[in-house]
Amino acid sequence: METEHRVQNLHRNGSCQIDRCSCGQYHVSIGRMTMHLTAVQFFSVAHAMQSIDWESQSIGELNL
Repeated sequence: METEHRVQNLHRNGSCQIDRCSCGQYHVSIGRMTMHLTAVQFFSVAHAMQSIDWESQSIGELNL
């Protein structure tokens, strides 16, 4: 018997979606890719992204 997972949306915009699942994981979707992260992994990635000085970055510098 499969257990049904419940998902709480934490953030959604045109670029990404972040959900917290009843299975204990965070589901981070960017485009067609979805990462399933534990809480430790999710908050580690969130902390790393938060520490980036976004104001000093520009599209030209990133070569996107």
